[in-house]
Amino acid sequence: LGCFLGAGARAPVGGGPDAGHPSGIATAERLGGRVAWQTAYLLAGRATRAA
Repeated sequence: LGCFLGAGARAPVGGGPDAGHPSGIATAERLGGRVAWQTAYLLAGRATRAA
């Protein structure tokens, strides 16, 4: 099992998306926020260069 370029987590078999460990969920939320911020930053830079 390998995880590259992001967080990896495992939930109990048969569990829903909220069945994971609270710290794993918090890590995923933080990583998602960083990805969203970086995407917005890059798109803003491209818009500036196109203008």
